[in-house]
Amino acid sequence: MPLTWSQVRVDLDPKRFTIRTVPALLRKMAAWCDYNAGACRLEPAIRSLAKARRAT
Repeated sequence: MPLTWSQVRVDLDPKRFTIRTVPALLRKMAAWCDYNAGACRLEPAIRSLAKARRAT
């Protein structure tokens, strides 16, 4: 679970960051807001790699 720098403190209790607390934490932060913006299809890259492999 990525934390923001404001969440990292000397008194940080790792037990506060569990699978059950993730949804609430994600609602409060924008760390993943543009995560899907980098999505792309893998087929062209796979074809390119296969072609390069056949050439060697």
